[in-house]
Amino acid sequence: MDGTLKDKIWLPDSFFVNAKDEVLHNSPKQNSYIRINYDGSVFTSYRITLVLACEMTLELFPFDTQRCHMRIESYSFRATEVVVKWLTPDPIVIDKVKLNLPQYTLRNYFYDDGIIQYPTGSFSHVEVNFIFERQLGFYVFLAYVPSAALVVLSWLTLWIEATSSPARTTLGITTALALVTQSTWLRGQIPKVAYVTAIDIWMTTCEVLVFAIMIEFVFVYYLYKIEERRQSSHVYNGRKLQAREDRGSLGDLKVPEHRGSTWSVSSSVDKRERSSLYLSKENLWLPTEVLVTSPCKKKQEKMLFRRKDSSLKITVTDYRKMGLTLDQYCRPLFLLVFLGFNLFYWIKYINSDFTPHSSPTAVWDS
Repeated sequence: MDGTLKDKIWLPDSFFVNAKDEVLHNSPKQNSYIRINYDGSVFTSYRITLVLACEMTLELFPFDTQRCHMRIESYSFRATEVVVKWLTPDPIVIDKVKLNLPQYTLRNYFYDDGIIQYPTGSFSHVEVNFIFERQLGFYVFLAYVPSAALVVLSWLTLWIEATSSPARTTLGITTALALVTQSTWLRGQIPKVAYVTAIDIWMTTCEVLVFAIMIEFVFVYYLYKIEERRQSSHVYNGRKLQAREDRGSLGDLKVPEHRGSTWSVSSSVDKRERSSLYLSKENLWLPTEVLVTSPCKKKQEKMLFRRKDSSLKITVTDYRKMGLTLDQYCRPLFLLVFLGFNLFYWIKYINSDFTPHSSPTAVWDS
């Protein structure tokens, strides 16, 4: 008989406990029927589409395995009045070969029944549990591979000279912005949870590495600019000296006192020697031998200036070389850090096997 007689026959008021939405098909009319057997038992059947709430724990996302269930209870009759049982030992038939889910693989399913205690009383129920394993293909090709490629692309900027700052800056900023955009899009694909997921660890580490490479470039570029300013200052001083010599206005230069007298540059010192003495004052070094005149003795003497005092030994830091050395050390360092992180990450999460049984905090439609 069709379902029009259901209002004339007593039926248990069964309902799906975790249903968020359900549709009873009516094409071309209500898809239900009732069969009354010779022994007086009543068999009813309905064609229903359900949207069920599935409680999920996403710490291992997207390497997670989830357990979703479908529970059926009597709404108003207590367990002393109605007991709900599965009709056969294997009441649900699923063809796992033909079953094709876009993001999950059905690994297993099992049945259960029992009595649940509510504040209003004890109610009998039956349920079926499905074990779903998430497929990684979508996230590997749209999350892991692009983000790893962006990190490698950012790492390649370490091979560009700091003097090519436009190219290095453009490449670094582009990879950083692309990675942030990808991370923002990816977080929009999963429920907003208050804890850190596996893919959050991956994306955050990639972002940290990219920004660390940018900070390293800023420091190297700063060293290059220091060296450039110092070289420009030396060129300016050299040109200033040449201009003064061309005018013949080098003038007297005071040298250390000797026996209570002050020595000055002799007029007989040629232009090359005077230039050498002047440069020694600017560049903090002294010639081995300088011809000077004593105003007391009125004669020319040779005075030796040697850097016997350790305080005269001045070490000049080459900031350009320092920046090059920093780049050379960072090239293998960043690569080893990223490879080590990959090794740890994939070994940890690929081998994880976690099926939640406690009450998690995220809910998806299954």
